[in-house]
Amino acid sequence: MRTTTKSALRRFVYSSGINRLTRLMQANYPRIIMFHKISSPGDENNTSSCMTTDEFSLILNHIRKYYSAMKIRDLITSKKCHGVFPKNAVAITFDDGFKSFYDLAWPLLRAYDIPASIFVVPDLVEKNLWLWPDRFSHLYHKGFKTFDNKGELHLLEELKKKSTDEREEYLAKISKASALSTSQELPETYKLMSWDMLRELAGSNLIEIGSHTLTHPILANENSAISWNEIH
Repeated sequence: MRTTTKSALRRFVYSSGINRLTRLMQANYPRIIMFHKISSPGDENNTSSCMTTDEFSLILNHIRKYYSAMKIRDLITSKKCHGVFPKNAVAITFDDGFKSFYDLAWPLLRAYDIPASIFVVPDLVEKNLWLWPDRFSHLYHKGFKTFDNKGELHLLEELKKKSTDEREEYLAKISKASALSTSQELPETYKLMSWDMLRELAGSNLIEIGSHTLTHPILANENSAISWNEIH
């Protein structure tokens, strides 16, 4: 029912011309669209309900028709040089550097000739580690939810309020409680891009790569020294 209602609302917005009017009114303000990972349609491992390649392709087609796609660096440079942003500018960004970008998003971006900016976590790439939210999600779905009556999102929000040390202690505790580990081979859905993949992307005029901190902590929960090290 909810999906049907959303589809009807989208059809109304397109047919009414509101979309076109909004683009005209907001033409001088760039859009920045943030993604994390995408999946193939029908992917049984897609536990996070992330966007599919079909949906991403529709977005890229819409951008190519109505907007001027730019990398973040070019968007900033244009503003510095000319004092204003280009009209109808849009920047696509991907946080975390998941391998699904290389496998699924990158071929579509090439096909549509649309640039993107990726923000990666260098220490996790170097050590082939998981992002901590994925470690938690894996543990939760593989057994820990039977030990705790709190919902996954509620527990995740609690973890975001902890320091790195506190969070690692908690993850170790639930790993022990559920007799599971996150030290084995990473499931495909959690894998990050390798240095070789990132070097290949960096060689393309369509892709720029930036830092998403060193280890992906919640910076607001860390002291100044740790935060500086993560950012610098």
